[in-house]
Amino acid sequence: MRKFILSLLTIAALLGMSKDLLAASSVKIGGAQLSDYVIVYGDSEDPDQGLNVAKSLQEYIKDKAGVTLEITTDKSAPAPCEIVVGRTSRAYASMAAARPVATFDYIVECSKNSLVIRGGGGWALTKACSIVADALSSKKGIKEGWSKSGTVFGEELFPREKGADLRILDVNVWEYVHDTIPQWWREHNLDCRDAYRGPRFVQLIRAYMPDVVCIQEYARHLDDVMRPMLAEYGYKLAYLPGPDDQWSFTPIYYRPEAVALEYSQYHRYTPEMWSNHGTKSYNVAVFTLKSSGKRFIVGNTHLWWKSDKAQPGSTQARTEQCTLLADTVEALEKEWNCPSFVMGDMNGNLSTAPMKVFLERNYIPCPWAASVYGDPSSGHHKADKGGYGRTLFSPIQERGMGAIDQFFIHNQGSVDVKVFKRINAMFTDELTDHYPNYMDASL
Repeated sequence: MRKFILSLLTIAALLGMSKDLLAASSVKIGGAQLSDYVIVYGDSEDPDQGLNVAKSLQEYIKDKAGVTLEITTDKSAPAPCEIVVGRTSRAYASMAAARPVATFDYIVECSKNSLVIRGGGGWALTKACSIVADALSSKKGIKEGWSKSGTVFGEELFPREKGADLRILDVNVWEYVHDTIPQWWREHNLDCRDAYRGPRFVQLIRAYMPDVVCIQEYARHLDDVMRPMLAEYGYKLAYLPGPDDQWSFTPIYYRPEAVALEYSQYHRYTPEMWSNHGTKSYNVAVFTLKSSGKRFIVGNTHLWWKSDKAQPGSTQARTEQCTLLADTVEALEKEWNCPSFVMGDMNGNLSTAPMKVFLERNYIPCPWAASVYGDPSSGHHKADKGGYGRTLFSPIQERGMGAIDQFFIHNQGSVDVKVFKRINAMFTDELTDHYPNYMDASL
């Protein structure tokens, strides 16, 4: 009897699978079977807007519609049925591309035997791919003439690593405070002014929705754009100078919904010769994570930038700045009995004398501490008045030794640093010369 029941269950399961397979095989795009399609991406495109998006679409469709489509580049001969992702040499996609799409916007258009997915960047393209997969999960499929458009601006896009209850994001925003566009940018029909860059930094923060954000080179000029927008998402400054106080170029934003501010202090490095108009400083804050009641310290800094060759004594100046910051953080650790996260643009890789101040005092780089993934890339590239590029100044080195944007944990205790990543979405290339980075941890 038991074997008979098991046999019935097996047959029922197989019948269920058959129905699923039948449903998947009947899904259509523009009149053709879904299984007849191939996914095409631009061979010359950066993976952020080409291959990676195509792979995401492949996985989405497999998950939603039960069909695994082949992926190929636009260098291959055209197939009878194609889903074209991003910019390619395909004629119908090239015609559509003549109508530009803004950074965070997307457009999907279906015609007979083709589906064209366009977006202003990798984030928008990926969102559009998920919408396509959702449409294919229904029995109706996608009919000829079907189209969708929208934006990812204002959306939270990237969930935390499983088990993480704290996310901290760090970024140097390139202090360009002028209301004129430099020659190179004008010649390439681009804009590097704060009115353009500010909303994109805000969307970067919104997309990852960290509990704490550390920023360097943050001038009042950019603050005028970003702070009102960040307030809409619930962010506040941990230290807000009064009208007669020094402006903090290294502020810490936090989300009161997630963390409570217990204490904050700001210090500008002196003398002025090692601080170039006050941009070199630190902001330190103590927080309580509301979900658990656990406390932690965040230190945000920007160290002096020149080499000894350019200005003798520069290495020693950075070393003294590191010592001052470490002394401050460790005094707070004793007072509040909690771990610390210290980060910022430190203008020196982990092999330099200033960074040894931290390493010798048992500050652990988060790429080393990460239990799931620690990004080894350097994240520093060209972005200045003369233009921008995607090539890193320092190649990827073992354990992130080439980076100058550091992110340490100290007095770690039971804290589990799960992931440390650098955000190298292409739209960030023109915003700043430092790829933003973030950490997910479990306190």
